[in-house]
Amino acid sequence: MTKSLVAIFAINCALMAQEFRATISGRITDAQSAGVPAAKITAIHTETGAKSETAADAEGLYTIPFLPPATYRIIVEASGFKKYQRDGIVAGANERLGLDMALEVGAVTETVNVTAEAPMLQTTTASSGQVITTQQIDRMPVSGRTPLALAQLAFGVTPNTDPRFTRPFDNAGPSGFSMGGAPGQGNELLIDGAPDTTGNLRVAYNPPMDAVAEVKAESFQADAAYGHTGGGTVNVILKSGTNNFHGTLYEFNQNSAFNATPFFTNRSGAKKPVSRFNQYGGTFSGPVTIPKVYNGRDKLFFFFAYEGVRDALPAPSLHTLPTPAQRGGDFSQLLSQGAVYTIWDPATGIAEGARGAAHRVSEQRHTGQPDFAHRPQLPAVLRGP
Repeated sequence: MTKSLVAIFAINCALMAQEFRATISGRITDAQSAGVPAAKITAIHTETGAKSETAADAEGLYTIPFLPPATYRIIVEASGFKKYQRDGIVAGANERLGLDMALEVGAVTETVNVTAEAPMLQTTTASSGQVITTQQIDRMPVSGRTPLALAQLAFGVTPNTDPRFTRPFDNAGPSGFSMGGAPGQGNELLIDGAPDTTGNLRVAYNPPMDAVAEVKAESFQADAAYGHTGGGTVNVILKSGTNNFHGTLYEFNQNSAFNATPFFTNRSGAKKPVSRFNQYGGTFSGPVTIPKVYNGRDKLFFFFAYEGVRDALPAPSLHTLPTPAQRGGDFSQLLSQGAVYTIWDPATGIAEGARGAAHRVSEQRHTGQPDFAHRPQLPAVLRGP
């Protein structure tokens, strides 16, 4: 029983996240389009040097799963054939790329470098979506700098929220969009494949923009691992460290001093409200290196990100305050309101009971004056003359 419970718990934990990594598969052939068995295929992460290797089967078919979203170099080696190398293979989040490669007869010491080919077609999955790349994230101006807001740029996505409320601490604004014609705010939101939603399907956490590698928006997700909602899926992929030390510093400022006075504020002669919004932070990443002890290049990396927000945004509010006469104990101004008013005890927050209220209304009907004398529980400051 104990082993069964442990196994069930482990399975449930594994099912909490969806696969966000990429897969490259295809067929290795010769000049006559025959499969090349036992060919060695290596995918090299160009920024970290990490290698993923596999071998083709008897038909020349291969699959390299679980590749972190990144750019790769593909190398194919087989006895009696020239080494094949292709650079610039971009594998996005949850993408399944079909890459067939033809080898040329020759010595393994010879290399065929493929620098330009026809774009790869998506033939391995029926899911349709769009990737907002790292370059687009870095260059795209985004009010509030919330990565999830970039999903609204993908095809099949329609925003239906107030664009002012897409700040890092906003939950409804960044997630207020519909996908594939489904109702708004009914999508599956993920970070690296893990759920990132509140109980009402709002976004739970917005990471700093500089810590995001890409945003994958899929209006139609055919993968059985997804589809927990009636809409689409948005996967925010975080960056990781590389072989090079890299850092960023930023600050974005919005200040009312640079804004025009609102029309109606200017017309009424009122003073323009003062508002400020400062968003600042930085990132730092690289290989884990301890001089003369450990060199983490091609092995172990770190990525640190910090973001802070300081804002002062005025908002209109409605308050009810006592008049000077009421502060002195004179409540006769309330007589013009009829019986539709209640006096509360400011010390306890308790209103007059039902008996007292009925007596007060009855007394008012006979005398035209509210009966404040029959309210001994109220302090003197609330009693009428």
